[in-house]
Amino acid sequence: MGSGPITPHTASIVKEFGKETLDIIEHQAERLSGISGIGKKRIAMIRKAWQDQKEIRDVMLFLQSHGVSSGYAAKIFKTYGARLI
Repeated sequence: MGSGPITPHTASIVKEFGKETLDIIEHQAERLSGISGIGKKRIAMIRKAWQDQKEIRDVMLFLQSHGVSSGYAAKIFKTYGARLI
């Protein structure tokens, strides 16, 4: 879901779960299967995208809390990935 385009599936998820959408994706992704057009394969893709974005966010917050600019933090993440912390 990250920074990609808003798809009809994304819109359906948000319409269904509203403000709880991110919590559902993180903790109860299996509930997404109740939405038309979202099967196990798409749920797996959504989970992976969410996890990837979460790792990036965690590293960026860690680096910024140590005075590293967001631009430089992005370059560091590209080099070292989530294993940095």
